[in-house]
Amino acid sequence: MNLKKIFFSVLVVICCIALLWMGIQQSATTKKVEQTDFALDSLVTQTGHGTNCKEAFQQVSNLMRQTDERLSSYQLESEISKINQSNGEWVPVCRETFDLLQRALQYCQQSDGVFDITMGTLIDLWGITGENPKVPTQQQIDQAMETVGWENVQLDREGCAVRLAKPGTKIELGGIVKGAVSDQAAEIYNIQNVKSAIFSANSSIYVKGTQLDGKPYQLGIRDPRGTANDLIGNLQVSDCFVGTSGDYERYFEQDGIRYHHILDPRTGSPSQTGLMGITVVADTGIEADFLSTWLFIMGKDYVEQHLQDYQVIAIDTQGKVLISDSLKNQFQLSEEAASQYQIEGTK
Repeated sequence: MNLKKIFFSVLVVICCIALLWMGIQQSATTKKVEQTDFALDSLVTQTGHGTNCKEAFQQVSNLMRQTDERLSSYQLESEISKINQSNGEWVPVCRETFDLLQRALQYCQQSDGVFDITMGTLIDLWGITGENPKVPTQQQIDQAMETVGWENVQLDREGCAVRLAKPGTKIELGGIVKGAVSDQAAEIYNIQNVKSAIFSANSSIYVKGTQLDGKPYQLGIRDPRGTANDLIGNLQVSDCFVGTSGDYERYFEQDGIRYHHILDPRTGSPSQTGLMGITVVADTGIEADFLSTWLFIMGKDYVEQHLQDYQVIAIDTQGKVLISDSLKNQFQLSEEAASQYQIEGTK
């Protein structure tokens, strides 16, 4: 065999190895990775593509467990539970908890108390997220309302400590904690160089990148009066955070009335302001969580007046879908929902 044939044979082998390696790399990049956990009082799913997803997803899973241990009001040894049981004493907390509480109080002030993290006693009274929900008497509601007031939360930055100035006040961070975790998930995905993934904690979603074909991800907007699989349409998104609030996730019915878990701190009862559900797209997860809760409580009239100030899809009790102009080209009403729902401003 002459040198040319030897050279050609070696070149063919090298090319075959290179093609095989490229195929392996491509397969690793396109391989779908999934992880499911029960955390933050929700079923949390992470779905993505690429070799870095597995490690990133596990880190997020560990983060959620640690967050539950620090912030859940249902865990007696959490920092939040210790604050709630402190009888007005200062309670030292870690810097992460302190910073989250400070941010939450800023949202309380910004919303003039319509968003309030001191609803714990009222939430316990109604028990809507528990096994035995009930409609309290007005006297019970009035008594619980005495404990509500974000101004009762005092912070000591130098000592990294928290106290509740009024007896009976209880902090509950369910309105923003999932959004805060989705922000941290985004940081982990970036550090681990994850290119394409979705973090979904039920009402809080983070979308990283696009699908493998370069197209945006499609998120289903749930029909508030259907099953979990019934959608009014799909929203195309990429690289953003999404928060949802509605009267359909956790509720009970009594005497033909639906009582849901989103309580209005102004009345002490489930919010009744003309909306069944709202979806908000924002730049951060904690903002998306806050906005969806606050805007749902503010109600239909307020959302209509400020529709262009946010990126919102809201569904009112009359079957109208209110959409900010910035999202109209990204949303498609499903054929099944078209007979029941109508996008505002269209026929």
